[in-house]
Amino acid sequence: MWYHDYVNLTLRIPDELASHFASADEMERRAIEALALDEFRLGHLTRPALKSLLGFATRGELDTFLVSHGVKGRYTDSDLDHDRADLQRLGL
Repeated sequence: MWYHDYVNLTLRIPDELASHFASADEMERRAIEALALDEFRLGHLTRPALKSLLGFATRGELDTFLVSHGVKGRYTDSDLDHDRADLQRLGL
């Protein structure tokens, strides 16, 4: 699993909806993604917290996830500084 500590939650959904998922694992992942994304949109989770919670290895993976869910980027001055430092470290 991609998380370590968790709370068990029983979620009752109609069979018709459940039939759209390939497996219980997919259903669980999608539910966690939806909850985490909502908390991010509400400002209750930071980008690093969301990245960690969903088990993404890179910021790029998180960005792809956010774009695929219609979340516009929030490129801050801090992001720019981080990217500049990365480019300097790479000698570019």
